[in-house]
Amino acid sequence: MVNHSSGRRRLLAGAALALVLAGCSSSPKEELSESADAKCGEVTSRFTGDLALGGSSGDQKVLEERRKLLDQLQDQVRGMAAPESGQAELDTWLNELGKLSAEMDDLRGQLQNARLGSDMVLAMQYSIVKESAKEAGASASRFGFTTCADTSRWAELPN
Repeated sequence: MVNHSSGRRRLLAGAALALVLAGCSSSPKEELSESADAKCGEVTSRFTGDLALGGSSGDQKVLEERRKLLDQLQDQVRGMAAPESGQAELDTWLNELGKLSAEMDDLRGQLQNARLGSDMVLAMQYSIVKESAKEAGASASRFGFTTCADTSRWAELPN
């Protein structure tokens, strides 16, 4: 006589285990969000710490390092699995990050070429960087990022 109840129990236990394990895995969008938000936390810490703008000629090097950090963030996100939803919003955010990086590079160039009386040009470029950071934050929010959406301190200006 064959014992079918033992086989059914094993089958049910295996199915239950599969459901539990499936529930533990994250979606590509969740994994991407967690990874990018962690990197954005690092970016914010660096931008307000060792890469804070000081209003001096040293800002040229700081801006170069900031640009590299933003480029690393973009590369990290592009290297991850595509999200199951929100690809258009993600692409918009990556484009906004690219613009912010370019604006920081423009500011670095303006600082490098600054001459007596160019204060207004520098102030305008700082303003453009600040607006680009704000736009990147808004795009990040639309995708569903949290830490990446808070770019308010990414463009703090020196006193």
